[in-house]
Amino acid sequence: MLFLEGLVSRGVLLGFLSLVLATSLAFGQTDVVGSNNTKQAPPTPQTDTVAPTVDPELMAQFDARIQQIREDADSEIAVLQAALQSRTGVEQETYLRQIEEVKKNAQISILEVRREQELARGNTEMAAKFQQAAEMLRNPSPRQEPNPQADQTRFEQQRSTSETPTR
Repeated sequence: MLFLEGLVSRGVLLGFLSLVLATSLAFGQTDVVGSNNTKQAPPTPQTDTVAPTVDPELMAQFDARIQQIREDADSEIAVLQAALQSRTGVEQETYLRQIEEVKKNAQISILEVRREQELARGNTEMAAKFQQAAEMLRNPSPRQEPNPQADQTRFEQQRSTSETPTR
C-alpha cells in the first residue's frame, strides 16, 4: 500500500511539472510570434547573409604562388650562403646584406599575394592590412639618430630621481 501511495504521489508531481512546462512553452510561443502591437523586421534574404563563395582552385593558385616565392628565395639564399663561405671581411658583409634583401623581397612578394588573395575573397579590410605591411617593409620608418647629449640628460634625470629618498 505504501508503494502504491508513493507511485501515485510521483505521478501527480510529474503531471504537475508537465503542466507547468507546457504552460511556459505556450506563453513562450506567444512571445516569439509577437502581437499586433510589435513591429517585426522584414525577413532578410538568404543571399545577404551568405558569405561570398571562394573558388578553391583560385585559392590553390595563390598558395602555389606563395610556395614558389618561398622556394625561389630559399634557393637564392642557398647560393649566396655557399658563396659567403669562401669570402672574408667586407665581402661577407655584402653577401649578408644580399641575403637579407632576398628575404625582405620574398616577404613583400608573399604579402602582396596575400593581399590579392584577400581581395579575391572580398575581404578588403585584411587586404589593406597586407598592403600596409608590405609598404612598411618597403619603406621602413627612419631610425632616430643617436643623440649622446640627450641620452646623458635622461640618464642624469633618472639617476637624480632614483637617488632621491622617499619619505
